Formats: sequence, structure tokens, C-alpha cells
Amino acid sequence: MIKSASILAIDSKNYIDEVTKRSDTFDMIHIDIADNEFCPTYGIPMDVLKTFSDKTSYKIDAHFMINNPLQILDTLSEFRLNNISVHCEAIKPEELTNFISNEYTLGIGILASTDLHELKDYLPLVDSVLLLCVNPGFSHQKPTVSPVSRVKELRTIYPNLDVNISVDGGVGDDILSELSNLGVSIAVQGGAIFGSS
Repeated sequence: MIKSASILAIDSKNYIDEVTKRSDTFDMIHIDIADNEFCPTYGIPMDVLKTFSDKTSYKIDAHFMINNPLQILDTLSEFRLNNISVHCEAIKPEELTNFISNEYTLGIGILASTDLHELKDYLPLVDSVLLLCVNPGFSHQKPTVSPVSRVKELRTIYPNLDVNISVDGGVGDDILSELSNLGVSIAVQGGAIFGSS
């Protein structure tokens, strides 16, 4: 299982310094970009994404929590990204095809409050599904839905699922083994890596 470190959990603005201090505890970094519309925060600034892209060699997992993902399509080539995720609540399946690229793997995100049946038409187009288990945009939260239960529900609805599963929100070290046994490929951790506030 890949550990993706959510830098939204870093309390200071010295993102690279804080990530470097813990570089032996994760495999990639998770950067939440938000527009203050899809969720009530701006998340991590785009210039931070640019800095990590240009000045580090970390694998980058970019999570776009924005109402109009198509608006960023033309700028993606400016970044060195390993994976991106946009949300099914904000894009139609036919629009999602615009994001298919050989430069990165593509994920479809889904809020904890959204019915997992909504993923049906997106799954054939993506490499992964990102299950958000907290309210979007803020770190150090308790999950609004159990990560383990959410993965089990996904597996029940889509028993022949053939994409990677990423889980974000409330992913403590105590459930990593169980998530791995359920076939989770990426565990996004914030407070578990950078400390709880």
C-alpha cells in the first residue's frame, strides 16, 4: 500500500521543510487544491503545487476539489504530476475524458455524502477512485464515514472493480492493515504523518 502524505495537515507554511523531515514515512505527497466554492476553503495554493513540482522529486498526488475542473485542464502541463483526482460531483463522465493522459494517472473523487452508485459511468475512464471520508478542505477531522465501511460498501456495489482505491480522511495507522486487506492501494494520511493539532 502506498502512503500519500496530505500536506494540508502541516500547520506551518514551510511545506517542503516539514515534508523533508518526514520523507521516510510516506511514498508520495497529496496536495489538496480547492476553490472556496466546491468546499469552504482554498486548500493549498497552486504556487505550492508548482514549488513541489519544480523543486522536489517527490511523487505528487494532486486532488482538485473545484467546481469546474475543466478550467485547470490547460495548466496541468505546467506541473510534474503522478496522479490527479477530480470529483464526480463537479464533472460529467463525458467531460472527464479530457483529462485522460499519459503524463499521469487519473482518479475520480467522491464525497462521503455522495451515493457510491454515482461512480458507475466514471469507473471505466479512470485508474483510481478516491474515497473522501471527511468533509472536504480541512485537515485534523474525525471521519464522517468509516474508511473501512466505505471501502466495504464500494466493494459490495462494484464486486468486479478493476481500478485502484485511494482513501482520504481519518486514515490512522491502526486501520492500515485492514484497508490493505480490502485492497486499498493508496492511504492518504495527514495528522497520522504530520501530527494532530
